[in-house]
Amino acid sequence: MLIRIALQFRLQTHRPKFLVNFLLEKVESTFIRNFTHSNHKKGKKLLRQKTKTEKLSITFFTGFFSGCFVALLVATILRITSQQFIKKKKGTFYMENIFPLYSLFGYITLHMLMYAANTYFWKRYRVNYPFLFGFRAGTELDYREIFLLTSGHAVVVLLCFLINLQIEMNSRSQQYKTVTELVPLILVLLVLLITFCPLNIIYRSSRFFFIRCLFRCICAPFFTVRFADFFLADQLTSQFQAFKSVDLYICYYGLGEDSRRQKKCQSRGIYNVQYFIVGIIPYWFRLAQGMRQFYEEGDINRAFNSLNYLSTIIAMVFRTAFELKKGSSWKVLALVTSAIAVLQNTYWDIVKDWGLLQRLSKNPCLRDKLILPHRSVYLIAMVVDIALRMSWMQLVFEMDWSPLHKVAIITVTSCLEIIRRGIWNFFRLENEHLNNVGNYRAFKSVPHPFSYYDDKEDKDD
Repeated sequence: MLIRIALQFRLQTHRPKFLVNFLLEKVESTFIRNFTHSNHKKGKKLLRQKTKTEKLSITFFTGFFSGCFVALLVATILRITSQQFIKKKKGTFYMENIFPLYSLFGYITLHMLMYAANTYFWKRYRVNYPFLFGFRAGTELDYREIFLLTSGHAVVVLLCFLINLQIEMNSRSQQYKTVTELVPLILVLLVLLITFCPLNIIYRSSRFFFIRCLFRCICAPFFTVRFADFFLADQLTSQFQAFKSVDLYICYYGLGEDSRRQKKCQSRGIYNVQYFIVGIIPYWFRLAQGMRQFYEEGDINRAFNSLNYLSTIIAMVFRTAFELKKGSSWKVLALVTSAIAVLQNTYWDIVKDWGLLQRLSKNPCLRDKLILPHRSVYLIAMVVDIALRMSWMQLVFEMDWSPLHKVAIITVTSCLEIIRRGIWNFFRLENEHLNNVGNYRAFKSVPHPFSYYDDKEDKDD
């Protein structure tokens, strides 16, 4: 067949444009005949994928939500500082008990913002993230679409927080306090409703892709681990404080006591047990995935990676014990285990996940193949990763912090970990893109150019 095409090719005119069109037509006809059973409509649909056009509505609503978010943020800051709410006893009490309920949405918003930045730079530097994640062609979210979801989510959360704060500070609206305390719970239910909504709205194909990956994370030992699965599980490990907030939601709305009952939650044994378990759930996902990969592939690196997450689980247990029980012995154990976990995970981040610090590399302290034009960016990223890893140990040095100081430290530390994960994401996927046929590849073979999805899924947005 190839010889016949070549002979016909030589008989044609030597004009470059005509020759290219001739080859395209021959390849297209061969593909349609062999892969779609001579179905020209289906074959051309698979080969000639439609490029996603930028919608002006996305740009408009992104700008609108961003402006609303800035206005609400300024209004919140002015509202708090105008009456020195934080310095009052009521303000400290509010920040200690109500603010942690809203911080859950803040962590999610920041993580979505970092992912939007990741997709922008992946696309700019031609990292083939749709192929690595296994997105169906044309359904992956662009950074503009992700930023639209992020800004919309942030506006709703900040508006609810401002309303709650206004009622808390205004003594004449205290009769509505019981209703406003349900706002965080309503927000959680709204997010879950949108995520699991079966209707073809708000990027259904992407939502269902996320749900499938999350389900495979939860059932990690029982499924073959794909790249998107353990990438999502890695994201969840940086949301350990958000997982602990879930435990607070269960206690806050499940015990049926009076409002502002976080301290009462801590006095209950079942809450403390849940506090131990919930914090290590995301690390268990990665541990189970690593053992499954080691079982299937026999790669010793998978076992070593699992040991990293096991050491992190041990460190989290001792840190939680120190947080709940105090005591010098718990503090020493928390420091030692946290230091070991930080060293192990930092080495794995830089050497294994990023592929840097390679000996005999033509780029000193880096690797042979680099996508970014400036090598200094990689060196800065390594330093930042180490520094942000060290900030993870900040909570172990807790002394006699005030409640407000403790809330601020926990929030800042959690946000720094999410930022570190966002930086890690870019270099992790860059290394995966450059070494897709190596030991850490996403796919063992390049898929054939035909769709392996059902026609029903083609109708998704």
